[in-house]
Amino acid sequence: MALVLKKPLFGTTVIPRGAMVDPAQFPEEEYPVHCTKCQYCLNGLPDGRCPECGTEFDRGQLLVSTYVRGWRVGFLGNSTAWKWFWRFIIAGISTRFLGWLGLFLLNSFDKVNPPNQMLIRMLMVMMFIGPVFYFTAFAIAIKACPRGFRKRRRAIIEAIKPTSAREY
Repeated sequence: MALVLKKPLFGTTVIPRGAMVDPAQFPEEEYPVHCTKCQYCLNGLPDGRCPECGTEFDRGQLLVSTYVRGWRVGFLGNSTAWKWFWRFIIAGISTRFLGWLGLFLLNSFDKVNPPNQMLIRMLMVMMFIGPVFYFTAFAIAIKACPRGFRKRRRAIIEAIKPTSAREY
């Protein structure tokens, strides 16, 4: 039974807790690491403490946590890009919703007061501006995704040092 539980499911790779790689194999320019607490760039620093916030770090473990466990950080590593991505998505949803709501309300009240054509055009434009916000959000996501991230992730997974069974 123990052998069955150690086997990865569906071809996935099981990464044990505390897994690390040899940092000398990975150049700092191609594999940058940041502090887990304050996001300070730790390139060129020896293992020890972050000079910004004092959090202890080991570059070998940070490589695994950044490129294997923290895939979202690699996908949208720039937190500013992540924020703008969601702002554009919310703006697109809001404009579409307000455009539909305005047209619905105008349609229900048009018998009392005939609607202004300018107002109808403005609401139609609001409805069709929503997809522009969506496309902008996805353009930000594509631009923020670093090139070669999957290749770097695979290289780190293959370089993980084998650990003893007690560390699971």
